[in-house]
Amino acid sequence: MKALVAYSSNTGVTAEIAERICDVLSSEGFTVALSNLKKEKPNPEGYDLVLVGSGIKMGQWIKESKNYLDANQKELNGKTALFVSCADASVSKKQADAQTNYLDSVAEIYGVEPISTGLFAGCYKWNKYNFFVKQLVKGILKEDGVIGVNTSEPLDYRDWTQIESWAMELAEKVS
Repeated sequence: MKALVAYSSNTGVTAEIAERICDVLSSEGFTVALSNLKKEKPNPEGYDLVLVGSGIKMGQWIKESKNYLDANQKELNGKTALFVSCADASVSKKQADAQTNYLDSVAEIYGVEPISTGLFAGCYKWNKYNFFVKQLVKGILKEDGVIGVNTSEPLDYRDWTQIESWAMELAEKVS
């Protein structure tokens, strides 16, 4: 079985999730290709499973991932899973809206019928943000009840067990 994991990432968080998904799929017997959509546009034909992921920036998928979905609608149906990494996934009261806004609506807009979707919490990599973005993120965190953030090191909400379990379930579903 062959799988393609294609993603767009601004700070490397989604790239790290995509890499972990690749590791799991490989361990489940898949031949896996990893593709950064900011650098290449792989042809999804010939793959048994295609995962398309994106970080969320200003409430939107990163444009390269959206463009990939738009350009490959026909080839993706029936064998595609979508995933995102976003801050809202780490706040339980925001998860349902994040699922709707970042996965379900994207699938509908681009005419893709995913076999599965993965909503994963992100990681704040403060060294990747300018002063304005840091202040904006601190304000959002404060609204969510997170106060006194140490910006000298990443604030990582990713649940690697959840990510690995999702990838294993996908492998079983497709195999």
